[in-house]
Amino acid sequence: MTSYDTAVSQPSRTIRHLRGAIVGAVCAITGISAHAGAAGVLPAPDALAVTAAACAGLGAAVAARPTRLATPLILIVWLAAGQGLAHVLLLVLADHAAGHPQLLSPAMLVLHTIATLATAAALIVVEPALVTLLTAVVRMLRAVLAPPDPATFATRPGRALTRDVRPILRAIAPLDARGPPPRAA
Repeated sequence: MTSYDTAVSQPSRTIRHLRGAIVGAVCAITGISAHAGAAGVLPAPDALAVTAAACAGLGAAVAARPTRLATPLILIVWLAAGQGLAHVLLLVLADHAAGHPQLLSPAMLVLHTIATLATAAALIVVEPALVTLLTAVVRMLRAVLAPPDPATFATRPGRALTRDVRPILRAIAPLDARGPPPRAA
């Protein structure tokens, strides 16, 4: 029912790009939120920017991998590496790095493991339906954003399709329609 336009982009390429975007975003979000939860505050904006850029680079690396190499085990490795990268970057770039007693506490390790496995499971389950879902979203957007078909307007002969908006404008801001006085002849 919904066909993907392969002239625009190959479905496998689209899936690769989505997989990379999801891996990069999840690594940045979980790394930053875990760090903020452990420290009680968000890191400095420059540390956030560097971490987000590094996770985006990781996502680009994941997107560059062929689809046949995207096994569940490799996906888990990418996610774990990305969360580790985010954690280490935030640890090194944060102002309180000297007071940080451990690289990973047992609780943080468990939470990162749960986030990695849950994200990998969600990607594995949802990935086959992504092309169909994207096609449906694009079709809905095209239907909503497309200009209306003039044939759908029912008009009576002699009636213009445009509406006089001057009364609306006068209600918004009083406009004086009076021009200069007529010239006496």
